[in-house]
Amino acid sequence: VTGTAEGDTFDDLYVDGSRVYADIDGDASFTTTINMKEYDVGLHTIHAELNDHEQEIYWSKAVPTYIYSKPPNKLSYYRTGYNYFIFSYGGSSYTKDYDCGIALDYRKKGGKWKGIYGPYSTGSSMRMTKMKSGKTYQVRTYFAKKFSYGGTNYIISGKDTGKIGKTVTIKTGKGKLKVKSLKITKAKQYSRTQTFTTWINIGYGIGYPRTVTYKYWYTDFKITLRLKKKPGAAGVYIGSKRIKGNKKKYTTTMHFSGKKKGKKIKFELCSYQSTKYIGLSKSTYKKAKVK
Repeated sequence: VTGTAEGDTFDDLYVDGSRVYADIDGDASFTTTINMKEYDVGLHTIHAELNDHEQEIYWSKAVPTYIYSKPPNKLSYYRTGYNYFIFSYGGSSYTKDYDCGIALDYRKKGGKWKGIYGPYSTGSSMRMTKMKSGKTYQVRTYFAKKFSYGGTNYIISGKDTGKIGKTVTIKTGKGKLKVKSLKITKAKQYSRTQTFTTWINIGYGIGYPRTVTYKYWYTDFKITLRLKKKPGAAGVYIGSKRIKGNKKKYTTTMHFSGKKKGKKIKFELCSYQSTKYIGLSKSTYKKAKVK
């Protein structure tokens, strides 16, 4: 900050109404440096007061303070569905910056970046909807802050100083699987016993052990899923069981609690794009009888 007056002398220098430099008393000029990184991100009023017949503002200016750090950006922060993605980041909201949220923008691979979404407080999740299914997107993140100054709303983001987290690539899930058949075979039903012993206290330090035996039933079986066409994904889910591969036929074994022979079990079926950001397709449901 540099100031020069003719015929008058400066009094004090202020930032947002607080005096920061008083050594210019009685001088007609001054030069000083203020570290604006010590102030919150936003616009700040710097003014110098002139000492004449009465005190008045001689010089005033709105000075922005910027964001100087960037958040990490990892695939593990994302989860995608067939027409949305969710971004979750629970890290610190700032380092040298003050009270900043996290913002992002995204684009179809090779397209134009879409606006700025946020800022959101850290620890919360951003859900971006109305995406197209089975499409590849790129997402980048940065810290940002919304604020008001002089009755006008503003936003300052890390993009202003080039502090942007690395760009990650994700893919949304596809439509429903085209199911040809779902069969359960080679079912094996069996039981297991477990014994538990507890101490029964009848008072005065006197008691006795009580042992109880429980019988639990389980059913193991083979399950085969046949599709009309390949899902075009990294694999499929049959219920909670994840099976790798882009193919028409999937076979695996499953373990269920209880007696299941002769009963029908309902399964949720969908494909996935990645184990890191999921990319689930729209779900379809199918029942199969345990044989």
